[in-house]
Amino acid sequence: MASTKEVRAAGIMIFRILNKKQIEYLLLQASYAERHWTAPKGHVDPGETDELVTAKREVQEESGLHPQDYDIIDGFTSVLNYRVKNKPKRVTYWAAKVKDPSIAITISHEHVNYRWCDLPTVFQMTDKNDMKESYQNCENFLQKKFFQSNDTNNYEGGCKCKD
Repeated sequence: MASTKEVRAAGIMIFRILNKKQIEYLLLQASYAERHWTAPKGHVDPGETDELVTAKREVQEESGLHPQDYDIIDGFTSVLNYRVKNKPKRVTYWAAKVKDPSIAITISHEHVNYRWCDLPTVFQMTDKNDMKESYQNCENFLQKKFFQSNDTNNYEGGCKCKD
């Protein structure tokens, strides 16, 4: 009989803003199986009770970004529920803006590549509909927060990085 205990994971949709208007998301390519592209995320470890702490730990492990390198965006979370190996899985995502859009990304052994992507490219690289919906919801939230409210935090964009 398969265990029905829920698997919990957490991650962060890391993004940057270029030229005061273009949002790009950090995607990491897994080094295993189908080598899918996803935001930095991972399992909640035994003893971890705060999923945001898990998400920050996973971002650091998988991308080299430290919590001081980005700001969590208040008001946005996305929760995905699905089954993996016949077990229910719940993944909670937050959104975070890197302070320096040209910051170096250092991927872990769990990944083979990374890429900064605009939303249409995220849709091309992500094959899961619920993940696409989460990115669309994030994009809508960020567009409203940063552009429709004229709150760009006086951001000056521009970047050269791995593509």
